[in-house]
Amino acid sequence: MFQTSTTRPRVKGSIIETTAPYFLALLAGLALNVTSAQPVTLDISFGNAGIALTDIASSSDVPRGIIVQPDGKVLIAGSTTAGSGGSIFLARYLENGDPDPDFGVFGKVTTSLTNQSDAAMDLVKRPDGRSLAVGFSGGGNGITAVQYLADGTVDVDFGTDGVATFQIGSSGMVRAGLTSTGQLICAARNGFMEDWRVVRFNPDGQLDPAFGEGGSRYIDASFGQVEYLEDPIVLADDRTLLIGTTVNASQNPYTALGQLTPSGDLDPTFAIDGTALIN
Repeated sequence: MFQTSTTRPRVKGSIIETTAPYFLALLAGLALNVTSAQPVTLDISFGNAGIALTDIASSSDVPRGIIVQPDGKVLIAGSTTAGSGGSIFLARYLENGDPDPDFGVFGKVTTSLTNQSDAAMDLVKRPDGRSLAVGFSGGGNGITAVQYLADGTVDVDFGTDGVATFQIGSSGMVRAGLTSTGQLICAARNGFMEDWRVVRFNPDGQLDPAFGEGGSRYIDASFGQVEYLEDPIVLADDRTLLIGTTVNASQNPYTALGQLTPSGDLDPTFAIDGTALIN
């Protein structure tokens, strides 16, 4: 169903996106002092004088998600134009910015799912060390999640051969979070309808039929003409707070909020019938 390959890297920090054949990541490569006006300085013990430069596959690479693990290692996910149309990539680094030799090959993995554009837009880490690259495949058609074991190999016990999908048309930005019981919440703009769609997968990668309508919730809150979903935040009680933006008929921008109950319904205790606008 997919092809997984590997090649060579370096990183740590707040990501700077680029369409060049490399991406630059400066994470704990920056020493910050937020209590004074002292200048920000690079941590020269990280990477090469505080900077790690990564070439994923001699192609255009765009990082989208970053996680610092409890052991201090840094995991990054994104997209690369390597492969037939584009692939998902993951890269992991030691605390000093060197590639992690225990992850993939030379610290990185690329996964091609289709012969069109595949991309990771977000990254989620499970407590047991497995990770989920969440985004889209097939040129942006729907929501796709790929689960990896701690060593970077695809977890074939998740979904279908390691991949879970939900078709909603062109999804663009996809964001994700985990519930307290390990269910994966994915949220995106609902294709050309330009409303919101939230999907929940069980820990095994199958749609959760107890959530919304058969595993997903379509939200048309009538915020405006165009509605963009930026992020889902899974709260401690497993309600999901949705944050996005909208533009009304007069082209005025607003911040849009929505909240779902654990069962996937709009939360009537939040704002007005579960949604709110902030001008």
